[in-house]
Amino acid sequence: MKRRIFLWMGLAALCIVFGLQTEGLAKPQYVVKPGDNLQKISKRLGVSPEALKAANQIDGDSLKARQVLIIPGKEMKRIHVVRKGETLSSIARKNAISLDSLRALNNIRSSRLRIGQKLVVSVTPQKKEPAPDAEASLSGDADVEEEGSDGDFLPDNLAESEGGGASAELLGRWRNPDEQQLFVRVVRGFLGAPYRLGGSSVRGLDCSAFVKKIYEFFNISLPRTAREQSRVGLAVSREDLIPGDLVFFNTRRPFGHVGIYIGNNEFIHASSREKRVTINSLDSAYFNKRFVKAIRVKGIDEGA
Repeated sequence: MKRRIFLWMGLAALCIVFGLQTEGLAKPQYVVKPGDNLQKISKRLGVSPEALKAANQIDGDSLKARQVLIIPGKEMKRIHVVRKGETLSSIARKNAISLDSLRALNNIRSSRLRIGQKLVVSVTPQKKEPAPDAEASLSGDADVEEEGSDGDFLPDNLAESEGGGASAELLGRWRNPDEQQLFVRVVRGFLGAPYRLGGSSVRGLDCSAFVKKIYEFFNISLPRTAREQSRVGLAVSREDLIPGDLVFFNTRRPFGHVGIYIGNNEFIHASSREKRVTINSLDSAYFNKRFVKAIRVKGIDEGA
């Protein structure tokens, strides 16, 4: 269970390993020296041995000299690889930053770019975990996910009247079927992660934070809450679901719960009832009764 708690910290590295080569997160690294071991390295870097193992997919305790380790929890830089025809302005727009900020992050003055050039488009510093009381205060804006009562939920028409209309526009497209399959593997990598209302860290995360975190690895920025997430993307019918689609359910608040469809009529979600990320069927009595809509964030082709 401890390994699962820290597992998502290495998911960005997992994406890179499986071939998301155009854009990604450049993480600080450590090169193993002769005589090093996990305990020495973890003490030196200020991270736990379990976090190092999870981030680098290490099963045992043995290390090799000159082995390169990813350091989890440190400053992360999001990298954009310049493609043919791109300009500084188009890259800034795509990554939702100002042109001045893009120039400053990369210390560049000229507008000339070369294909394959790597540009830093954002820097995320290490964050301290908020105190429990401070994090709990987020719950007013987070998801109200009540799975315990079969009789206390909102009907479909009320949820729609509260404003769940999608934008009718995809936020991105899968480059190929392999990327879509990779997405499902990454989603499954979260199984067992702890649930926490209002949380979005290794200490626990709620349903919408889980969805948001997964899609961040695939260069899609989603809103924070389930209700806001229901307003983006392309609405699809339950019969036309494909892996990666978001499924929404009525709980004590309109669109109070969200999960990610993975195929075979199943979805993965951060469950308050089971206190962890788990898999459920859309045909189960509880979720079948509360299903309200589905959203496609990324499509396969123009007809998706």
